[in-house]
Amino acid sequence: MTLKNNDLGVFIKKRWLYNLFIKRKTFWVFFFLSFIIFFFWLLAFWPGVMTHDSLQSWSQVLYGNYSNWHPYIYTFYVKFFSLFYESPVSVIIFQILFMSVLGAYVFERLYLSSKNKKLIFFSFIIFIFSIPVGLDTVTLWKDVIYSQLVVFWGILLFFLIKEKKNISNKWIIILLGLLLFFTSTVRHNGVIFLLLIPIFLYLNKLMSNKNLTILTIVAILSFILSQTIVASALKIDMQNNNLLKAGVKLQIVSAILSSNYYVYEGADNPPLDPIFQLLSLEEIKKSYDCRTINSTLFNKNLHQEVLNSEQYRSSFDKIFYRLAIQNIPIVVGDRACVVASLFTGAAQGGDYYNVLDHVGPYPNFPDNLGIKQNIKLPELNILLIKVIKFSTSFPNNFIFYSLLVPFFGFISGLIYFFKKDKAITNYSLFFLVQLPIVFLVLPGPDFRYLYFLHLGFLFYIPMCIVVLENMRKKND
Repeated sequence: MTLKNNDLGVFIKKRWLYNLFIKRKTFWVFFFLSFIIFFFWLLAFWPGVMTHDSLQSWSQVLYGNYSNWHPYIYTFYVKFFSLFYESPVSVIIFQILFMSVLGAYVFERLYLSSKNKKLIFFSFIIFIFSIPVGLDTVTLWKDVIYSQLVVFWGILLFFLIKEKKNISNKWIIILLGLLLFFTSTVRHNGVIFLLLIPIFLYLNKLMSNKNLTILTIVAILSFILSQTIVASALKIDMQNNNLLKAGVKLQIVSAILSSNYYVYEGADNPPLDPIFQLLSLEEIKKSYDCRTINSTLFNKNLHQEVLNSEQYRSSFDKIFYRLAIQNIPIVVGDRACVVASLFTGAAQGGDYYNVLDHVGPYPNFPDNLGIKQNIKLPELNILLIKVIKFSTSFPNNFIFYSLLVPFFGFISGLIYFFKKDKAITNYSLFFLVQLPIVFLVLPGPDFRYLYFLHLGFLFYIPMCIVVLENMRKKND
């Protein structure tokens, strides 16, 4: 058959449409089901769920007074979508799209490669009807896009290792380098990924050393520029997050000084006076709460302004490290208290709270920056709030489902699949190695700090199903 030029164009177009829509029909079924369910959440909470953190970021978008209290990279991410439509809903729709695409991509591939398709589809139902996933997907939080990106990297590693593929396209490598930079800066503790991702790529030989160097340089150079030249050019207040950076340190110092059994020996130890420039010993003991840094961090008598001095921060750090090293049991006890509160407290980080449910007075933003709640489905809103409040009450099964099951599930899977399947082993290890870092800097028992663990586990379930099938097939 001979095709003329115009016929060739039509043929290519039809072939492209066939590959995109007909051949990938399983993908689109998963995508639209995900999108519809998440969009119903949005209709029930339109224009989205907002917290005080959300309002702080949105305030910077509106008025242009940028600080790095919450990563300014995240603020500009929000600002980008606000250019299309000046409402939090513009960001949330992107979160819904990203979550739907990610879910559809993974479940399509696993569904098509599995013999037990009913189990894969049931796993998908668990994913789209997960209360934390539904609620967080329609919440304006940096932790949401951060967790989605963490899961993206885990999924990328899994499929690359599974299919023994090597990334060689230079443009893709540069784009991944920029995405790695964004992942590392969209939340402050995301900086660990500048080291973590290259290590996983290197150990699994997923790209050549040259290409890995390019990716790492792009990511690290972008990070350095964002914290220096770019921040200066955009007039970002980088001093604004000094208190936030010192927050966990102040929490640990408070834990130590609140104890009657702390040790601070050695003639070369600097005096504790600089600590008491921030807060008196009496106030430290009064405000310290092992479950959260907020009671100390936002004490009305805390002299925050002294942290703007580089010289002071240096002296504070010297005292902190000396105290921490000499009182490791107290430090471990404080961190264990936060973690225990997280795992045994409310699964979603406390009772449901949406600032848009209230119209002032509210600290700093009495009118919620003019954002008005415009619920499209009131009955669904009432129902979902009841479900959320039930899931955050203690005790109930949602707590174990949301955090404890993923935690022990990853550990059990790591032990079972170790040396049996490289892809699933690396996937579980990728999530578990993040936990010690998170626990060290965890400011309080809030589910959102470990949302990535819950989200990653929902994809881990169908992955395990397929891997187990392949293992049985090899043994037969």
